[in-house]
Amino acid sequence: MSTRTLLGRGARGALLWISLVTLSAPVVGGMVKGSFARADNWPLHVAVVGALLGVTGLLLPWEARLRTGLQWRPLVIVAAAVITASVVLLIDTPAYEPSMFTMAVALCGFVILSGHAKLGATVGFVLIAARGIAVVMIVDSPGILYVVDIYPILMLSLALVWLHYAHVRARREAGFRARSAIALRQLQKRERELAQLRMHTSVASSGARSALERIVATEELTPDLALDIRIAEAALRDHIRCAVLEHPQLTDAIAAARRRGASVLLLDARSGARPSGEQIGDGLAQELAACVRGASAQDQVTIRVLSGSPGDPVAVSVLIDRADGSDDLFVLEADGDRRPDVDPRLLG
Repeated sequence: MSTRTLLGRGARGALLWISLVTLSAPVVGGMVKGSFARADNWPLHVAVVGALLGVTGLLLPWEARLRTGLQWRPLVIVAAAVITASVVLLIDTPAYEPSMFTMAVALCGFVILSGHAKLGATVGFVLIAARGIAVVMIVDSPGILYVVDIYPILMLSLALVWLHYAHVRARREAGFRARSAIALRQLQKRERELAQLRMHTSVASSGARSALERIVATEELTPDLALDIRIAEAALRDHIRCAVLEHPQLTDAIAAARRRGASVLLLDARSGARPSGEQIGDGLAQELAACVRGASAQDQVTIRVLSGSPGDPVAVSVLIDRADGSDDLFVLEADGDRRPDVDPRLLG
């Protein structure tokens, strides 16, 4: 329950049905006894008008407010409850309908459930007290159960208990949402820190920092230093495009192959966000490193991470274009085993 009330917009139909059923009992009882035909039973007519006003209040727009910020809806309903309770004036006559007074208290209960507990409870218990006083003053020798109307008291009490339960659930839900939001922010922070750490590690392992330091120290760009810079630049591109293949065994083998003059290209055919700490296992890294170490100068090795659903084991395709014009294409599973009978057309 994320709202402070138990009665939302979808509850209007149910409330209307309950109210009409509750109102029908005293109306039918009065018609059967002929109470409406007598002019001196005017409080019964007033009570029916008040009950209909209360039912109308249940259908008022929820957004309608007074200048003070209090909604129109609860004010109309409690006013209708007071008007409906005027049936108490007939308490010493056969025209008195106890269920009509119950209707008045029920309207106060609806106000409580709509979130205005103080207003609904105050008016409701005042009406119950007023009825008890009227019984003592008008009825001769009333019994205690007739003075203290248990059913309306229980009705208001249950509404208050139910609203308190809703508030407790709402607070628990708000606390859960707050804790979830904090946990999510902490997780995102750890992922960013991990990504930064991996970037720093990649920069350090690629040799870019040491190459820049050598340029600053010697103020001269030698062929060996230029080669180191190209290898470092390629390693940084590998980290950006295909961080999942950034395994120490494989990165060292790729750097050595590039230094020999071989061309190594890493690609990732997967789409969507991937976990920042994702990395291939040792078995696949050893097989890929062996393929790269076997590449000689002028050979071109293309390693592509194949597309798959998030959470699926990483599989890669390896294409080796040799300087003599021959080539080799195969797929390695996540454990490093070769996938048999690979159709090159399926690899794009």
